[in-house]
Amino acid sequence: MLKFATQFTLWLLLSLATPAMADDRVIYDITLHKPEEIRALLERIEKTSKAPRPKQSHPPIALVLHGPEVDIFTIKNYPRYQDIVDKAARLDALGQIEVKMCRTKMGEHNLTEQDIPAFIETVPFGPDEAARLEEKGYQRFRF
Repeated sequence: MLKFATQFTLWLLLSLATPAMADDRVIYDITLHKPEEIRALLERIEKTSKAPRPKQSHPPIALVLHGPEVDIFTIKNYPRYQDIVDKAARLDALGQIEVKMCRTKMGEHNLTEQDIPAFIETVPFGPDEAARLEEKGYQRFRF
C-alpha cells in the first residue's frame, strides 16, 4: 500500500508539474533516490512530451540531480540502469529535458565527468543551480 501511495503521489505531483504551454519551464529538483522513482519521472515526462523541439529553444524541463541518484547515471552502472539512462538521453536529444548533475555530489561519490554520459551537464552545486534556474523563470518542483 505504501508503494502505491508513493507512486500515486509522484504521479499526481508530475501531473501538476508538467509544463502546460510552450513557454512554461519547470525545474524538477531531484532528490529521488530509487531507480523506480527516476524511471517513473522520466516515463511521465515522455508521455506528456509533444514533439521534438527546435535546437534554439530551451528545454521546458531541467532535471537537477544532487542526491544518491547520481550513481544511476554513471557509465559503470549503465548495464544495470540502461533503460533509465537511455530514456533520459532520448528526452535530452529531443529537447524535452536538460539533465544537470551536481559536481559536489559527484565528488562525494568519487565521480568525475569521465564517469557520466556526455549528455549530462555538470554544475558546481545542484541546489544553487536549481535556484539560478528559478530566478530565470523556471517553476521549481522538488521530488
